[in-house]
Amino acid sequence: MGHSRFRWPDPPSNIEQMPDWARELVRFLEQDAQEDSQPINAQTYVVSNYTPTRTLDASTATVSDVADVLCTLIADFIEAGTLKG
Repeated sequence: MGHSRFRWPDPPSNIEQMPDWARELVRFLEQDAQEDSQPINAQTYVVSNYTPTRTLDASTATVSDVADVLCTLIADFIEAGTLKG
């Protein structure tokens, strides 16, 4: 399928809802990755200058923390063959 990748979960209206939103986003990404087992070949993704991070505390996260998690997720998708690296 893969069509769901174009509809992200709506962001929370307040910071207290951020942990639930983050969990929903991870479930969304995992489900989409399972539905679309073909690599995305339109673009090549490169991530650099990040610290591999798989934990995100939504109540204290900085922009750098979110960027590290995003880069880690992209790198994991590349390693799994879901994204072209």
